[in-house]
Amino acid sequence: EENMNVTVQERRSVLGLLNISEAARQLGVPLRKMQWDITAGRLPPPRIRLGKRLYYSMDDLDSFAERCSTKQNHP
Repeated sequence: EENMNVTVQERRSVLGLLNISEAARQLGVPLRKMQWDITAGRLPPPRIRLGKRLYYSMDDLDSFAERCSTKQNHP
């Protein structure tokens, strides 16, 4: 079994993966708000597993941002 060590910088820039706090920061929302939205089912939880941790892809964040801007523009 091969051990794959990925640095934070590689995870972000090369793989395009963000943990929940990084995703919240990228979207400009408080971490607690993002956690509440995940728990309430308004946002899907991170689904990409890297080791024991789960991450969002940059595509996921683009989708979230698009969904939020659509809701704000069309009540």
